[in-house]
Amino acid sequence: MTPVIHPALRRSLRLAVVAGLAFFSCGITGQRVAAQEQPAGPTVELPKLVVTDQRELPPPESWRYADIPGFEILTNTSDRSTQQLLRNFGLFRQALGMVMPIPTSTSAPTMLILCDRDNKFEEFLPSDTANRVSLFLNNHEQSAIVIRMGTKTLSFTGADNTHDVKIATDSQEFAVDHDQQLYREYVHFLLSRSEARPPAWLEEGLMQIILAMKFDKKSIVFAEVEDPNEKPLFATPEDRDFNTALRHRALVPLQKFFTLSHNSPEALNPLGNNAWAKQAYAFVHMCLYGRGGRYQKP
Repeated sequence: MTPVIHPALRRSLRLAVVAGLAFFSCGITGQRVAAQEQPAGPTVELPKLVVTDQRELPPPESWRYADIPGFEILTNTSDRSTQQLLRNFGLFRQALGMVMPIPTSTSAPTMLILCDRDNKFEEFLPSDTANRVSLFLNNHEQSAIVIRMGTKTLSFTGADNTHDVKIATDSQEFAVDHDQQLYREYVHFLLSRSEARPPAWLEEGLMQIILAMKFDKKSIVFAEVEDPNEKPLFATPEDRDFNTALRHRALVPLQKFFTLSHNSPEALNPLGNNAWAKQAYAFVHMCLYGRGGRYQKP
Protein backbone atom coordinates (compact mmCIF):
# COMPACT_ATOMS: atom_id res chain seq x y z
CA MET A 1 0.00 0.00 0.00
CA THR A 2 1.32 3.46 -0.91
CA PRO A 3 1.66 5.68 2.19
CA VAL A 4 -0.43 8.86 2.24
CA ILE A 5 1.09 12.06 3.67
CA HIS A 6 -1.31 14.53 5.18
CA PRO A 7 -1.23 17.93 3.37
CA ALA A 8 -0.34 19.83 6.54
CA LEU A 9 2.59 17.49 7.22
CA ARG A 10 3.77 17.79 3.59
CA ARG A 11 3.78 21.61 3.95
CA SER A 12 5.76 21.42 7.22
CA LEU A 13 8.38 19.13 5.62
CA ARG A 14 8.80 21.55 2.69
CA LEU A 15 9.38 24.50 5.03
CA ALA A 16 11.93 22.51 6.98
CA VAL A 17 13.92 21.64 3.85
CA VAL A 18 13.96 25.28 2.69
CA ALA A 19 15.11 26.45 6.09
CA GLY A 20 17.89 23.86 6.17
CA LEU A 21 19.20 24.91 2.75
CA ALA A 22 19.17 28.56 3.77
CA PHE A 23 21.16 27.76 6.92
CA PHE A 24 23.70 25.70 4.95
CA SER A 25 24.13 28.56 2.45
CA CYS A 26 24.66 31.09 5.19
CA GLY A 27 27.31 28.85 6.73
CA ILE A 28 29.28 28.69 3.46
CA THR A 29 29.03 32.47 3.00
CA GLY A 30 30.24 33.02 6.50
CA GLN A 31 33.27 30.81 5.88
CA ARG A 32 34.13 32.75 2.70
CA VAL A 33 33.87 36.09 4.48
CA ALA A 34 36.04 34.79 7.30
CA ALA A 35 38.66 33.62 4.79
CA GLN A 36 38.69 36.99 3.04
CA GLU A 37 39.15 38.87 6.30
CA GLN A 38 42.35 36.99 7.18
CA PRO A 39 45.42 39.29 6.87
CA ALA A 40 47.65 38.72 3.81
CA GLY A 41 51.31 37.72 4.14
CA PRO A 42 54.21 40.17 3.91
CA THR A 43 54.80 41.87 0.55
CA VAL A 44 57.86 40.54 -1.27
CA GLU A 45 59.66 43.03 -3.50
CA LEU A 46 61.60 41.44 -6.37
CA PRO A 47 64.98 42.84 -7.41
CA LYS A 48 64.87 45.38 -10.21
CA LEU A 49 66.01 44.21 -13.64
CA VAL A 50 67.56 46.88 -15.84
CA VAL A 51 68.33 46.10 -19.54
CA THR A 52 71.06 48.29 -20.98
CA ASP A 53 71.98 46.31 -24.14
CA GLN A 54 70.25 46.49 -27.54
CA ARG A 55 68.92 43.55 -29.50
CA GLU A 56 70.89 42.89 -32.65
CA LEU A 57 68.43 42.98 -35.55
CA PRO A 58 69.23 41.59 -39.00
CA PRO A 59 69.90 44.22 -41.65
CA PRO A 60 66.80 45.31 -43.56
CA GLU A 61 66.07 43.37 -46.73
CA SER A 62 65.53 45.11 -50.05
CA TRP A 63 62.17 43.59 -51.02
CA ARG A 64 59.68 45.58 -53.06
CA TYR A 65 55.96 44.94 -53.27
CA ALA A 66 53.47 45.11 -56.12
CA ASP A 67 50.20 43.49 -57.03
CA ILE A 68 48.40 42.38 -60.18
CA PRO A 69 44.98 40.69 -60.43
CA GLY A 70 45.20 37.43 -58.49
CA PHE A 71 48.80 37.92 -57.34
CA GLU A 72 50.80 39.73 -54.70
CA ILE A 73 54.44 40.18 -55.72
CA LEU A 74 57.58 40.38 -53.61
CA THR A 75 60.80 40.96 -55.54
CA ASN A 76 64.43 41.73 -54.78
CA THR A 77 65.51 41.67 -58.42
CA SER A 78 65.74 44.78 -60.59
CA ASP A 79 62.63 46.75 -61.48
CA ARG A 80 63.33 46.27 -65.17
CA SER A 81 63.53 42.47 -64.91
CA THR A 82 60.42 42.37 -62.73
CA GLN A 83 58.36 44.53 -65.07
CA GLN A 84 59.43 42.58 -68.16
CA LEU A 85 58.59 39.27 -66.50
CA LEU A 86 55.15 40.49 -65.42
CA ARG A 87 54.37 41.87 -68.90
CA ASN A 88 55.17 38.53 -70.50
CA PHE A 89 53.26 36.69 -67.78
CA GLY A 90 50.16 38.79 -68.40
CA LEU A 91 50.28 38.01 -72.13
CA PHE A 92 50.78 34.30 -71.38
CA ARG A 93 47.73 34.23 -69.10
CA GLN A 94 45.60 35.80 -71.81
CA ALA A 95 46.82 33.32 -74.44
CA LEU A 96 46.29 30.35 -72.13
CA GLY A 97 42.77 31.52 -71.38
CA MET A 98 42.03 31.43 -75.11
CA VAL A 99 43.30 27.93 -75.86
CA MET A 100 42.66 26.16 -72.54
CA PRO A 101 40.16 28.05 -70.36
CA ILE A 102 41.08 26.67 -66.93
CA PRO A 103 39.27 28.53 -64.08
CA THR A 104 41.65 31.10 -62.60
CA SER A 105 39.59 32.87 -59.91
CA THR A 106 40.78 32.37 -56.32
CA SER A 107 39.52 33.40 -52.90
CA ALA A 108 42.93 34.79 -51.87
CA PRO A 109 45.81 36.21 -53.92
CA THR A 110 48.74 33.94 -54.70
CA MET A 111 52.21 35.12 -53.70
CA LEU A 112 54.75 35.55 -56.51
CA ILE A 113 58.25 35.79 -55.02
CA LEU A 114 61.14 36.76 -57.33
CA CYS A 115 64.53 36.03 -55.74
CA ASP A 116 67.76 37.41 -57.13
CA ARG A 117 70.16 38.34 -54.32
CA ASP A 118 71.35 37.03 -50.95
CA ASN A 119 70.46 33.38 -51.70
CA LYS A 120 66.85 33.95 -50.73
CA PHE A 121 65.60 31.17 -53.00
CA GLU A 122 67.37 28.53 -50.90
CA GLU A 123 65.23 29.52 -47.90
CA PHE A 124 62.18 28.16 -49.74
CA LEU A 125 63.86 25.08 -51.21
CA PRO A 126 62.97 21.75 -49.54
CA SER A 127 65.97 19.91 -48.17
CA ASP A 128 65.47 16.86 -50.41
CA THR A 129 65.48 18.72 -53.74
CA ALA A 130 68.23 20.16 -55.89
CA ASN A 131 68.74 21.80 -59.28
CA ARG A 132 65.53 23.77 -59.02
CA VAL A 133 65.01 27.27 -60.33
CA SER A 134 61.30 27.52 -59.55
CA LEU A 135 58.89 26.22 -56.93
CA PHE A 136 55.17 26.02 -56.37
CA LEU A 137 54.30 25.93 -52.66
CA ASN A 138 50.76 25.21 -51.57
CA ASN A 139 48.75 24.51 -48.43
CA HIS A 140 45.11 24.88 -47.38
CA GLU A 141 45.44 28.60 -46.68
CA GLN A 142 47.99 30.05 -49.08
CA SER A 143 49.95 29.31 -52.24
CA ALA A 144 53.13 30.81 -53.61
CA ILE A 145 55.26 30.67 -56.76
CA VAL A 146 58.97 31.26 -56.18
CA ILE A 147 61.36 32.00 -59.08
CA ARG A 148 65.15 31.99 -58.84
CA MET A 149 65.86 35.03 -61.01
CA GLY A 150 69.61 35.12 -60.36
CA THR A 151 70.33 31.74 -61.97
CA LYS A 152 71.16 31.84 -65.69
CA THR A 153 72.23 28.23 -66.26
CA LEU A 154 71.42 24.95 -64.52
CA SER A 155 73.67 21.91 -64.22
CA PHE A 156 72.00 18.55 -64.65
CA THR A 157 72.76 15.94 -62.01
CA GLY A 158 69.30 14.41 -61.84
CA ALA A 159 67.93 11.00 -62.68
CA ASP A 160 67.75 11.57 -66.42
CA ASN A 161 70.80 13.32 -67.83
CA THR A 162 71.44 10.86 -70.64
CA HIS A 163 70.49 13.40 -73.29
CA ASP A 164 71.27 12.27 -76.79
CA VAL A 165 74.33 13.89 -78.36
CA LYS A 166 72.76 13.39 -81.79
CA ILE A 167 70.36 16.25 -81.08
CA ALA A 168 73.24 18.40 -79.79
CA THR A 169 71.94 18.76 -76.24
CA ASP A 170 74.51 19.54 -73.59
CA SER A 171 73.61 17.22 -70.74
CA GLN A 172 75.58 19.31 -68.24
CA GLU A 173 74.25 22.84 -68.73
CA PHE A 174 70.78 24.17 -69.43
CA ALA A 175 70.03 27.83 -70.14
CA VAL A 176 67.25 28.93 -67.78
CA ASP A 177 64.26 30.79 -69.23
CA HIS A 178 62.65 32.52 -66.25
CA ASP A 179 59.48 33.25 -68.21
CA GLN A 180 59.04 29.55 -68.94
CA GLN A 181 59.67 28.63 -65.32
CA LEU A 182 56.98 31.07 -64.17
CA TYR A 183 54.55 29.68 -66.75
CA ARG A 184 55.30 26.12 -65.58
CA GLU A 185 54.61 26.89 -61.92
CA TYR A 186 51.49 28.86 -62.86
CA VAL A 187 50.08 25.82 -64.66
CA HIS A 188 50.97 23.70 -61.61
CA PHE A 189 48.96 26.21 -59.57
CA LEU A 190 45.94 25.97 -61.87
CA LEU A 191 45.98 22.17 -61.97
CA SER A 192 46.39 21.93 -58.18
CA ARG A 193 42.97 23.54 -57.73
CA SER A 194 41.12 20.62 -59.31
CA GLU A 195 39.35 18.18 -56.98
CA ALA A 196 41.69 15.34 -57.93
CA ARG A 197 45.22 16.14 -59.08
CA PRO A 198 46.00 14.63 -62.51
CA PRO A 199 48.57 11.81 -62.58
CA ALA A 200 52.15 12.91 -63.16
CA TRP A 201 52.31 11.80 -66.81
CA LEU A 202 49.11 13.69 -67.70
CA GLU A 203 50.16 16.83 -65.84
CA GLU A 204 53.59 16.88 -67.47
CA GLY A 205 52.16 16.13 -70.93
CA LEU A 206 49.76 19.07 -70.67
CA MET A 207 52.59 21.21 -69.32
CA GLN A 208 54.85 20.42 -72.27
CA ILE A 209 52.09 21.28 -74.78
CA ILE A 210 51.32 24.56 -73.02
CA LEU A 211 54.97 25.61 -72.72
CA ALA A 212 55.50 24.95 -76.43
CA MET A 213 52.77 27.52 -77.23
CA LYS A 214 53.99 30.47 -79.29
CA PHE A 215 52.15 33.75 -78.77
CA ASP A 216 52.38 37.49 -79.15
CA LYS A 217 49.88 40.36 -79.16
CA LYS A 218 48.45 39.32 -82.54
CA SER A 219 48.59 35.53 -82.74
CA ILE A 220 48.67 32.23 -80.85
CA VAL A 221 50.10 28.96 -82.15
CA PHE A 222 49.11 26.02 -79.95
CA ALA A 223 49.90 22.29 -80.04
CA GLU A 224 51.97 22.59 -83.21
CA VAL A 225 54.92 20.18 -83.36
CA GLU A 226 58.17 21.45 -84.81
CA ASP A 227 59.53 20.04 -88.04
CA PRO A 228 62.87 18.45 -87.12
CA ASN A 229 64.10 19.03 -90.67
CA GLU A 230 63.76 22.80 -90.46
CA LYS A 231 66.83 23.11 -88.21
CA PRO A 232 70.29 21.58 -88.59
CA LEU A 233 70.62 18.30 -86.73
CA PHE A 234 73.50 19.64 -84.66
CA ALA A 235 71.84 22.90 -83.66
CA THR A 236 72.13 23.92 -80.02
CA PRO A 237 68.59 24.11 -78.57
CA GLU A 238 68.41 22.44 -75.19
CA ASP A 239 64.70 21.65 -75.18
CA ARG A 240 63.17 20.14 -78.34
CA ASP A 241 59.73 18.79 -79.17
CA PHE A 242 59.09 15.09 -78.57
CA ASN A 243 59.53 14.01 -82.19
CA THR A 244 63.12 15.30 -82.15
CA ALA A 245 64.00 14.54 -78.54
CA LEU A 246 62.87 10.88 -78.74
CA ARG A 247 64.01 10.13 -82.27
CA HIS A 248 67.21 8.31 -81.26
CA ARG A 249 66.14 7.05 -77.86
CA ALA A 250 64.27 4.08 -76.43
CA LEU A 251 60.94 4.81 -74.75
CA VAL A 252 60.46 4.51 -71.01
CA PRO A 253 58.68 1.19 -70.24
CA LEU A 254 54.96 1.88 -69.88
CA GLN A 255 54.72 0.34 -66.41
CA LYS A 256 57.29 2.85 -65.15
CA PHE A 257 55.97 5.66 -67.32
CA PHE A 258 52.43 5.55 -65.89
CA THR A 259 53.36 4.86 -62.26
CA LEU A 260 55.95 7.59 -61.67
CA SER A 261 54.77 9.93 -58.94
CA HIS A 262 54.86 13.73 -58.84
CA ASN A 263 57.78 13.54 -56.40
CA SER A 264 59.95 11.22 -58.50
CA PRO A 265 63.29 12.65 -59.72
CA GLU A 266 62.13 12.53 -63.35
CA ALA A 267 59.03 14.58 -62.57
CA LEU A 268 60.85 17.06 -60.35
CA ASN A 269 63.57 17.72 -62.94
CA PRO A 270 61.75 17.79 -66.31
CA LEU A 271 63.94 20.44 -67.95
CA GLY A 272 65.91 19.67 -71.07
CA ASN A 273 65.27 16.58 -73.15
CA ASN A 274 64.12 14.46 -70.22
CA ALA A 275 62.97 11.15 -71.75
CA TRP A 276 60.03 10.62 -69.41
CA ALA A 277 58.80 14.23 -69.81
CA LYS A 278 59.08 14.10 -73.62
CA GLN A 279 57.27 10.76 -73.69
CA ALA A 280 54.46 12.31 -71.62
CA TYR A 281 54.41 15.15 -74.16
CA ALA A 282 54.12 12.67 -77.05
CA PHE A 283 51.44 10.51 -75.42
CA VAL A 284 49.17 13.35 -74.30
CA HIS A 285 49.58 15.15 -77.64
CA MET A 286 48.58 11.96 -79.48
CA CYS A 287 45.55 11.45 -77.23
CA LEU A 288 44.33 15.01 -77.67
CA TYR A 289 45.14 15.72 -81.30
CA GLY A 290 46.28 12.52 -83.02
CA ARG A 291 44.55 9.48 -84.51
CA GLY A 292 41.61 11.59 -85.65
CA GLY A 293 40.71 12.48 -82.05
CA ARG A 294 39.58 8.92 -81.20
CA TYR A 295 41.37 9.03 -77.81
CA GLN A 296 40.24 12.47 -76.67
CA LYS A 297 37.32 11.32 -74.53
CA PRO A 298 39.05 8.46 -72.66
